[in-house]
Amino acid sequence: MREKALHLEPAVVDAVANENMKNIAGMGAHTMGLAMQNAVTNQQAMNMLGVAALGSTILRFSELGVEEGGVMAAVMQQIIKGAQTTPPVTAQTPATPG
Repeated sequence: MREKALHLEPAVVDAVANENMKNIAGMGAHTMGLAMQNAVTNQQAMNMLGVAALGSTILRFSELGVEEGGVMAAVMQQIIKGAQTTPPVTAQTPATPG
């Protein structure tokens, strides 16, 4: 049995094709919007973790005695020194006599 061919109006075909093209073209912008939203959410979560860590550190400092506080201050100074971006000065090798 042979089926009849379906005849569509060219205007309808063009309208559907245009709408499909708009959807496909808009996918990139939508994806970038989602990526930006994810990045902002991640940054906010990392900021919250940083604030919580700082609060915990301050709480521990406030609970320390005088002796312990001095030791912790020295430890923190060493950590800060280690986090500096300037490399330490290293020993220079003496020039060989020529």
